[in-house]
Amino acid sequence: MRDFRNSTLKEEGTNKVFLLKHSSQAHTLHLVYEHTNTSTTPKVPKDLEVKKFASRYTYSINNKSSLHAGYLNIDDNLVSTDGGKIYTIGMSHKPSQKSKVTLATYYGNYDIMKTYQFDATISYTDKLTLFDTKVKSTSALLSKYINITECQQGEICSNAQSNYFTPGFSQKFSYQGNYLSLGALFGKRAFSVMQEGLKVQHHGMEFYKTAKATIGKKFGIDNKSTINCALSYIYQEATELPSQNSNVEVHNTVLTLGYKF
Repeated sequence: MRDFRNSTLKEEGTNKVFLLKHSSQAHTLHLVYEHTNTSTTPKVPKDLEVKKFASRYTYSINNKSSLHAGYLNIDDNLVSTDGGKIYTIGMSHKPSQKSKVTLATYYGNYDIMKTYQFDATISYTDKLTLFDTKVKSTSALLSKYINITECQQGEICSNAQSNYFTPGFSQKFSYQGNYLSLGALFGKRAFSVMQEGLKVQHHGMEFYKTAKATIGKKFGIDNKSTINCALSYIYQEATELPSQNSNVEVHNTVLTLGYKF
């Protein structure tokens, strides 16, 4: 569920995401279908409907290093980024059993502009003692650099900056199938690729604050099957670029249900 406050274009909406993940030896494939419906304000001629399809293939070279590539396509009934395509290439490496480095580049090919993005993430996993209990802790620092070029005059990218740099962090604690994660992004960003190429923010909104909290639990059914339930809340502040309307708040409540077999 999404709630837009102080927006001149959007009111509220729903977002449904279906993800299929398959792993076989050194190969992992992600397939994602996302369908969004958003009610708009009277100044917009019709309500918004967006469909996205994304895929990512990962090849594990060994137990330390892997390569991945991906593709995402946008189908939007209102915005000029309709038909946009995102291409992903990246790699991950574990310098030690507890640390991991992930680097990725993204190329966005739109009719109205081109985008180039570089992400770097460093994570560290260890066991911590909290309230006399051993829990698994994963801490991550990340950064996003976005370059926007060839923007056509008068389009939704016209008021965007040419370059953005966005740092952020995430922290996850897990214990016996229960987990809690917190994260935030700082600094401005627009037309940003998220979730390692499986999601993109393709509308003309310049985000400058993002905070996320998730609580969840994994239930084991048998030796191979698990059910994952999670509830997330995401808070964002943004400026609508076409009208330079600032102080827009986006409130997202997300329910995740997953089944592994």
